[in-house]
Amino acid sequence: MQQSINKKASLFLASVPEHALFEAKALVEKHGGFCAAFTQFDPLSPKKMSLFQFLKLLFINLFVVPSFAATWDLLEEFFESWTVKGKWKFVWAGRVTGVLEMLKSSYPQKTVIQIAVKGGRQCDWEQQQLLPGGKVHDLYPDMPLVVYKDLEDLRNFLNDSNLEFVNALIEGASNTDSRRWKD
Repeated sequence: MQQSINKKASLFLASVPEHALFEAKALVEKHGGFCAAFTQFDPLSPKKMSLFQFLKLLFINLFVVPSFAATWDLLEEFFESWTVKGKWKFVWAGRVTGVLEMLKSSYPQKTVIQIAVKGGRQCDWEQQQLLPGGKVHDLYPDMPLVVYKDLEDLRNFLNDSNLEFVNALIEGASNTDSRRWKD
């Protein structure tokens, strides 16, 4: 199955619960796919600035290398890190659109099949962005989305011979309704 799917489609893991990320990523990559999903512990995931870090940088900006602009930026960054909710959404959207753009330009002859696994509120939000009306879907409307109910469902799909399902997705990729549930 791996060779046949790889010739026609690029698999892309866009959304998965944190507890299943590493196994889901390994499964998709084993079949030649790509992953943009990440956990809250990812180095690029936004975090709140600690008070110690803030005071250290403030001291540097005020006394070591005095810079009003750098001090203002630091105050803004500190304030945002504690008050702006959902900064991870910008990181996720950037990663997803970056990978989709790379796949689209590197493999124009292939259909990108977006893969998601049901999870909590964060997964629900991510999957809404991939559906009609979502910001990512608006940029890439011809890329079908397959949402699996759990990791076991994804594992079974990738390990079974599902070439017919993949062919149906490729043929129907231009449909306006890109939501596909694989139960």
